[in-house]
Amino acid sequence: MKFGFRFLMPLVGLAAMSAAAPAAHADNHSVSGHVRTRFELNDNANGTDTPYTHMIINRARLNLDVTPAKPLMVRITPEFTHTFGEAATAATFGAAGVADANFTAHEAWMSWMANDMLTVYAGRQVLTYGNGLIIGVNDWGQMGNNHDALRLVINHGYGRSDLIWAKRAGRAGTWRNDNNLYMLYNAFTPSGLAFLKNLDFYLAWNDDQGFPAAATSAFLVGARFAGDAGMLNYDLEGAAEFGKVAGAKSQKGFMVDATVGAAVSKANVAFNVAYANSEWTEVAPNTHELMGKADVLTTRNNIMNFGLAVDGKFNDTWGAGAAAAYYLAPKDDAGATGGVAQVANKRQVGFGADLAINYMPEKMLTFDLGYDMFKGMSAIKPRDKFVSKFYLQGTMTF
Repeated sequence: MKFGFRFLMPLVGLAAMSAAAPAAHADNHSVSGHVRTRFELNDNANGTDTPYTHMIINRARLNLDVTPAKPLMVRITPEFTHTFGEAATAATFGAAGVADANFTAHEAWMSWMANDMLTVYAGRQVLTYGNGLIIGVNDWGQMGNNHDALRLVINHGYGRSDLIWAKRAGRAGTWRNDNNLYMLYNAFTPSGLAFLKNLDFYLAWNDDQGFPAAATSAFLVGARFAGDAGMLNYDLEGAAEFGKVAGAKSQKGFMVDATVGAAVSKANVAFNVAYANSEWTEVAPNTHELMGKADVLTTRNNIMNFGLAVDGKFNDTWGAGAAAAYYLAPKDDAGATGGVAQVANKRQVGFGADLAINYMPEKMLTFDLGYDMFKGMSAIKPRDKFVSKFYLQGTMTF
């Protein structure tokens, strides 16, 4: 509650200044955001033997953008989340046990455009790059990803480069060394190559010295190639990670993701192959989209999957999608795979499938009806229960 009042005070001040400002400056303010409500019906949630449970969750997110001068901008994004029927002090909700924070600042940053090439962003902000394999919004859950960061965006003739310093943890207790992430992400847009639309190259250093016995100093390097040629399209990304992770003397992680698709009539059919070894450690990816929407597998670690997906729009109002994937553990003596406990000498992790129908009766209103399932196999017993999830979600954007 104390944080809520502290957060509201600058909003009140902003509203007062806005009311006192001349009418000619009204175009310096803009408002956007969304409100969504989702009903979920879960059976054997998270792979455990539990009966059907249901919940209704709600999120309202408001983007308040103020531009006091042409090169300056401030964004404040208050966010309210809750589960229907629970008190405001409820600690957790849903299968994932994510904190229902109720009222917080999802974003709070300022930007300064120094010139046509350089823009500086400082504060709490959402970062997303490529397909979100390294850093993404991860927005299916109530909170989503955000980062307290300083970001320099450089636009040049070859595309764009982002130089990022993110404070992932600031500790004031016994161990005072923080967790900092330093990253350079280059998103090039090659000219003269019709089949290559995106060429990304990135470097990162994750420095977490907060707990001396399990300190991390890991370097990451990766690249992404994406484009299309006629009816064919592709997206290829790979990354390597090396250094000390959680106290390990030497760790060499590796991840690769390859998607090849074809546009057929009004749909796109795509085949995906992904692999991550047992030493791969993630930063802040889109786990819900990447590891099956039943949310049993939560990390890319000692995992290989083969997937097929079809997405299409029948018209401006209706659309649909379907996906299926088979998951294996490349290493059968690891302690975990995909974020769940692994049975030794077993490689078959499971099978998942997702179905969704989208209905957009109005430009700003969308309804999503979906079914997600996962059947665990021998490598993740006792989490071998048949997991199923039905959901109906309504989202209004403005």
